[in-house]
Amino acid sequence: MTGTFFPQPIFEGAEKRLELDFELACRSVEEVMVVESADSDSEASCGLRTLKEAEWNKLLQPAECCIVSSKSNGYCDAYLLSESSLFVYESRVVLKTCGRTKILDAVPGIVSAALENQQIGLKLRRAKYSRSAFKCPEQQPEPHTNFSLEVEALNGLFGHLKGGGHAYVLGDQVSNALWHVYTAGQVQEMIMESRIAKEDLMTLEICMTGLDSKYCEQFTCDANSNLKGTKKKLRTESGIEKMLGSQEAIDDYVFDPCGYSLNSVKGETLVTIHITPEDSFSYASIEVCGIKRSEDFDSNAFVQLVADLFKPQSLYVVATCDGFASALEWCDCKLGHSEPGAGSGQMFEKLFSANQVMTRYGNCAFHAFASDGVREEFGSGNMAAKLDKPPFSPITVLREDGMSFSDSSSSGSSEEAQRDETLLPLSESDMDTNFVKRVRADTIETSNCVERYAGCKIRELGLEDTFYVFDLGNVYRRMKTWQRLLPRVKPFYAVKCNPDPGVLSTLASLGTGFDCASQMELESVLSLGVSPDSVVYANACKRPSDLRHMRQTGTLLTTFDSESELLKIKQYHPSAQVVLRIRADDPNARCYLGNKYGAETYEVEHLLRKTIELGLNLVGVSFHVGSGASDPEAFRMAIGLARQVFNAALALGITTMDLLDIGGGFSGGTGDGTEALGKVARVIRASLDKHFGEEGRYRIIAEPGRYFSEGACSLFTCVYGKRRREEKMEYWLTDGLYGSMNCVIYDHAKLAPKPFFLKSSAPVEDLDLYSSTLFGPTCDGLDTVLKDVMMPRLDNGDWIIFPAMGAYTISAASNFNGISACDPQIFYVVSKTE
Repeated sequence: MTGTFFPQPIFEGAEKRLELDFELACRSVEEVMVVESADSDSEASCGLRTLKEAEWNKLLQPAECCIVSSKSNGYCDAYLLSESSLFVYESRVVLKTCGRTKILDAVPGIVSAALENQQIGLKLRRAKYSRSAFKCPEQQPEPHTNFSLEVEALNGLFGHLKGGGHAYVLGDQVSNALWHVYTAGQVQEMIMESRIAKEDLMTLEICMTGLDSKYCEQFTCDANSNLKGTKKKLRTESGIEKMLGSQEAIDDYVFDPCGYSLNSVKGETLVTIHITPEDSFSYASIEVCGIKRSEDFDSNAFVQLVADLFKPQSLYVVATCDGFASALEWCDCKLGHSEPGAGSGQMFEKLFSANQVMTRYGNCAFHAFASDGVREEFGSGNMAAKLDKPPFSPITVLREDGMSFSDSSSSGSSEEAQRDETLLPLSESDMDTNFVKRVRADTIETSNCVERYAGCKIRELGLEDTFYVFDLGNVYRRMKTWQRLLPRVKPFYAVKCNPDPGVLSTLASLGTGFDCASQMELESVLSLGVSPDSVVYANACKRPSDLRHMRQTGTLLTTFDSESELLKIKQYHPSAQVVLRIRADDPNARCYLGNKYGAETYEVEHLLRKTIELGLNLVGVSFHVGSGASDPEAFRMAIGLARQVFNAALALGITTMDLLDIGGGFSGGTGDGTEALGKVARVIRASLDKHFGEEGRYRIIAEPGRYFSEGACSLFTCVYGKRRREEKMEYWLTDGLYGSMNCVIYDHAKLAPKPFFLKSSAPVEDLDLYSSTLFGPTCDGLDTVLKDVMMPRLDNGDWIIFPAMGAYTISAASNFNGISACDPQIFYVVSKTE
């Protein structure tokens, strides 16, 4: 009997990749002399290369892999491992491990060996971890079962480095075509400021599944465990030799009964290849690392050659730049555009491209392809049966009985499996983007189920700390209200209001643009697949690094209100599309902005002339009446002022202006947005018809924030302390002014707390009310949320709900006093109606 009747064990080919960079540690004079003396003995034994193979084998034991062979050149020691490869430079380590290895367990030993060895004396400066999605994440050792756990572990190892840790997920959550990246630390400022594009170092990684079975037969041993021919012959006949070109040192290994690994080095550049040829889970990866931007390396031709050789069903390409150059421009990946019959004759369709600027760590571009024969299956989600957990909680949906389900769960009772899932009725225009995901939701009648759901979660999970419930159905309905009341105005959501990924991804799927004002905000939006064309960088005074970042990402639209800003834009991003921000205040707005931003009327002509003098592309006018504006007439006045600026520009011969940005200031509140938007929408429509009546001639956008997010989010806080003072009660809550309640100070919010989920069996309305004070959890006396609020008598373990807490709450929270308030637990729900 053969083993084909039994399930075959799956080998996880996808590698975990770890890159560690070191610098000379601060040591005593005597210790430095020891290091310098060691370095002068032998050019080939400097820094980390001082550690020999036996020492590296010992350091790799916690990761559960070992060295099988090695080769070196003047720059690098290249080790083939039982699971992938290790490359050691004087001050850098690149470690790749596949299977169920525990790569992070090797980090403490490597870092200690680098620092404590007298001949080395190096301390860790920065780290990068990356991987594609696993085929079987549940079979991985923790923390590799999902990226959230990995990020937690990585922060524990590297979060202390200067610049802190940052995590990114690029790709498509539905089809599981994902690339995960974590970075910590930063490139030395001197190097980054002086580096020019040709000095930037590039890395190209190609990951493939569903390899051509005939091609894979070459990488197996015969019945006697012998290689079929020589390794040189294998490299030649498989096409790998052509792929490598000239190399200084090549080391390859054919595993018994199958599998192939290769390392090669030339100068500082490395190439590593790993092939898992088994039919049911075939996988191959190819990496070229350390390519100088100025080198004559055609990344697109290289990818095409690899695709022609392996003929995979799916193929990912990741280009990374360790510097300022654009990885997306360096490798824009034209794969699949050749004529049928060329090369392998296999056609590919690009599913998507994603670009990510990594804070203080360069940028990377991620491309996903599927061959023509498997395109539909790949895009349908059928290949995502083992979906890695997303970086935020999966969307949770409600039934009428208050029970909850997880969108990403495939387990459960047969009743759950057969429940009737409906789709929010998105229109065709809602889906006019290649990254849209329609949200599955059970039918529920009203959004009141949110509180019922929260009670279920408290009981189910034993919750005792702050959490939020985000109703993404409310965001959806508000978008529909906006389109109905302001059909000419495209909303560009103000990310600073609430940068939660669930809110951002929902709005992105509905076709909004985004108002960003920092590198981090821009990165979070672009990582969703949003085009830079759908972003306005609405910060009228940007740092040089902000402008360089805009230029790298291809983000063009930005505001200005001073000559100084125009000069910076000319220097750092001369191709930008600039928008003149004018001052137009609502004196009754919750947050006044005119004292800081907006050109005065008498400054406008000078600024218009300056754009002509500098040769900048002036495309429009913007204003912001103030956050949480209350007077609709402020918009009437502001739109009239904007018309005057358009007229002044035309008189100066400027004919490029076609954009009007009417800013933010839209109210939030609860409900579907009709009440919040109704009065101001009438004024805006009338003013636009009067001053910008040529529909189709002008692009009209706005920057709403709280309108979309405020009413969608409910905050739940637990009572964990109480005290009676005379006839008044005092309670300690798990959130306060240094957390989400900062909105009381900075956003002039009026809180409306109400008791929820009390231990008392009596109905809330039957309980006596007492004048009460609500304290936050920190030791600061200022952390007093509310005084003299009427509440029933509460016990420890009771809960208080604060509705409409989605605007300028989490986004401005801090971890003061060591109490974590920046990352409360969040549950997502989708309600059908209010």
